[in-house]
Amino acid sequence: MQSRVVVVNFHIIWIRGLCSNWAFLQVRHS
Repeated sequence: MQSRVVVVNFHIIWIRGLCSNWAFLQVRHS
């Protein structure tokens, strides 16, 4: 059960990082 919480937290952090990287690239290109 504990490992599942870690996996969910990892996915949230990964998705947030992906969104921030995408936004950064969009700002840089425009």
